[in-house]
Amino acid sequence: MSMHKSVKATLLASQAFRTPRVALISVIAPVAILSARSAHQPPIRPTRAQQNAATPQTPIGRAGTGPESSLSGLIDLLFRDGSTAKGHDLLESINEGRSLDTVMTFNSSIISAASSGDKKLAEKLLAEMKSENLVPGCDAYSALVKTYAKDRDWIRVYELLSEMSHCGITRDVHLFNVIIRGFVNGQDMRSAVRSFEEMLTAKQRPNVVTFNTIIEGYAAKGWQAECLEWFNKMEDSNVTPNLTSYNLLIELFAKSGDLASMLSWFGRLESTGLHPDSKTYTSLMIGYTNSPGSVSEAFTVWEDHIRTSVSTVPTTEAVNAFLRLCHEARKPERALKEWREMRTAGFVPSVANCNELIRALGSNGLISEAKAVLYDEMRRGLDGDSRPWWMPKPTWKTYVVLLDVASEHGKPTDVEEIKMTMFAHDKAVATIVIEELPHLFGPEQRT
Repeated sequence: MSMHKSVKATLLASQAFRTPRVALISVIAPVAILSARSAHQPPIRPTRAQQNAATPQTPIGRAGTGPESSLSGLIDLLFRDGSTAKGHDLLESINEGRSLDTVMTFNSSIISAASSGDKKLAEKLLAEMKSENLVPGCDAYSALVKTYAKDRDWIRVYELLSEMSHCGITRDVHLFNVIIRGFVNGQDMRSAVRSFEEMLTAKQRPNVVTFNTIIEGYAAKGWQAECLEWFNKMEDSNVTPNLTSYNLLIELFAKSGDLASMLSWFGRLESTGLHPDSKTYTSLMIGYTNSPGSVSEAFTVWEDHIRTSVSTVPTTEAVNAFLRLCHEARKPERALKEWREMRTAGFVPSVANCNELIRALGSNGLISEAKAVLYDEMRRGLDGDSRPWWMPKPTWKTYVVLLDVASEHGKPTDVEEIKMTMFAHDKAVATIVIEELPHLFGPEQRT
């Protein structure tokens, strides 16, 4: 059994998560997570004054040895392994046992809690760290800023940045990238650019992630001129564009139907020696689909570069693009054939994939096959836990798409069957669907 599995097995088999530190050490020590202790000399815990005197008052949080660093590794292991609840329990119990007595372990615990989305625990650890006169590390603040930026809680973001300045902590490139990402996700490009300028003022050199994030923000708005401007700024700053940089521009022009610009940027990508990936070819397929008269080229990209060259099991985005292609080309049989082959190869569909397949089949008259997607591929939402966990659950969009195609290309009995299925299994979803398609529901069904 590997050490990784030994740690998990030991933790799962014990109740150490809510025991004092002595019990915690007695459980973890046998699997070599904590450093060995002499059997004849019990450990003597230093006083708080001795600990603070021996602990550097600087933002460490990256490397260390001994029990505390091993404990930090265990905490990180639990969060990374998906055992979020156990990680929280361990952090809480350690906190109650007063064993978080180093800067490194505090920082590691804050990062783990914030990264898992547990802001309450991360804030609790941050407050305790400051009460012990220990200086939080830049990485710990970055994790918190990232979490709050994701939730668009800008008040707390600026409070944390102010705390950093008060503590004399310099914002590094990583933290600026986190801030810029938050503004981009919030579609606030003016603030994103202002943060970029603050980055330069702080004498922090932007990297390729910085430029890609800003280009991505403008690309989401469809602002081509700004995307090209920032790509040029990246090159002028002696920052080498990577595959993501080129993919952003290829996708930008593909979605707008500008086939010439899309192919031009694809040519520039190939000239750099970088290798196109599934994202690149998916964008090419979208571009050809959006360009009148280029459907055959879109199918060629799918056949030669996505289904065979890139991977045997395409990405969710690639499958969606292919299904939209079949919808536009009016080739539902092709969509169904490829779908069955991919499912046999191990492809696990998302809700979006199922919705696109329903649209491709139903809009071309294959109503029975479209309904079968709901019944055969999405039964988790209908039968609860009786089906495999990976089966996607139907959403209101699923029923809107299915009812829309059934009302236009199917029979009245098809519409009533779908409505009855929806009412029987998800009344909350039914409420939204009625608001979206009120003309399909009588007064008694609306109530």
